[in-house]
Amino acid sequence: MPRPSNWNNPTTSIRIPAHTVDRLLELARLLDLPSSEGFVQNLNPVMITVEDKAKIQQYLTQPQPVTAAEDAQVSALADELIAQLRAAGMRKADAIAYAVGKIAEQVGTKIG
Repeated sequence: MPRPSNWNNPTTSIRIPAHTVDRLLELARLLDLPSSEGFVQNLNPVMITVEDKAKIQQYLTQPQPVTAAEDAQVSALADELIAQLRAAGMRKADAIAYAVGKIAEQVGTKIG
């Protein structure tokens, strides 16, 4: 008889590389929280690739602790840029991707 699950949602067994177990379990626990619907937290640095015409550049971003004021300022700038791009006819997903790239250029560390 299987042992009872400690998860909030149905489970399944998977085979993954041993070196990824701890990080994947950490992410799974976050995603299994009842309050995690639609929420994913950056757990480590994230590499963002920005493609602009013939130029491709990569940036490494490290989530930093920010104040509520700094978070509000970045969110407002992103919202403004996305609204401008949408008004110019860009699709929502493309506008968001473009805004993420622009923010990565400002706060990320250029790779290469």
